[in-house]
Amino acid sequence: MTPFSQWLRALPRPLDSSVYDNENLDYIWFNYRAGWLITIEEKRYGAQPTTAQMDTHRIVAQMLSLSSCHKLKTMRGERAIEYRGHYVIVFSHTCPDDSEWIKINNQESSRDDLMSLLQNGKLQHGW
Repeated sequence: MTPFSQWLRALPRPLDSSVYDNENLDYIWFNYRAGWLITIEEKRYGAQPTTAQMDTHRIVAQMLSLSSCHKLKTMRGERAIEYRGHYVIVFSHTCPDDSEWIKINNQESSRDDLMSLLQNGKLQHGW
C-alpha cells in the first residue's frame, strides 16, 4: 500500500468501492527486443489474489490478448507486440532465493520454470 493507494481507497461516494474496484498490477515484463510482454502478479508468504483482483486482472489480460500482435506505436517505431499472458507467482516466503516452494498460476514450479518464463514469456509445461 502506498499513500496514494490509501487515498484512493478512502474516497467517498460515488468514488468508493460500491462503484469502483481499485487493483494494482505488479509487473509488466517486456522483452522490447523480441517484441513480447507478460503481466505478473507477485504474492509472498503463500498469499492468494482476491476474487476481485483476479477478475480485474482477467479483464486486463483479455484486453491485452485482443490487441496482441497488432501494430502499435513504440519509441522504436510502429511494430507488433505479442502479449503472452498473465501469471500469478506465489512464493512461500519473499522471492525465489528464500522460498521453499514457488507456484506459477497455481502449479508447483521450480526456479528453472520461473527463469524460463522470464526468458521466453511462456512456461515450459504450457500451463
